[in-house]
Amino acid sequence: MNVRLLIDGGSFTRTKMGTVSASIWFEAETTCFPARGWRDLAPAFVRYWLEALLSLASGASRKTVRFMDGPYRVQLWVVGRQHLEMRFIRDESDKDNLLFSKRAEMWTVLQDATRAGEQVLNVCRTMNWADADEAAIGESIRRAAEILPMA
Repeated sequence: MNVRLLIDGGSFTRTKMGTVSASIWFEAETTCFPARGWRDLAPAFVRYWLEALLSLASGASRKTVRFMDGPYRVQLWVVGRQHLEMRFIRDESDKDNLLFSKRAEMWTVLQDATRAGEQVLNVCRTMNWADADEAAIGESIRRAAEILPMA
């Protein structure tokens, strides 16, 4: 199952306080999560997404990554040694609303996260928007390159 993290490169903005946001969402076949064009703190989300995937690849069994805005999160856990089960959830006041779930090959998801991280870094560096998220993304990309199987 192909699940991709998409970021609209032309949608990046920065507030006077330095907060960077962009349109960022997951696409799995014809389903989008949270929604196509969802605006969020893209560097922060990509940072935590990469860190969670690296943790899973290094032996953790479960992780959760939340979008910064809105009641959306992705639960991840390792299935076997090579796959991830991903649950895309909207938090409701009295229960979790599972919107859909997908299984994907761990290395494919990590490679896609690395691509998204490189996209965020390219925009932030071009715009001279350095911050802690950018530095952490760069470090995560370096760590991912060390463990990803050769293409």
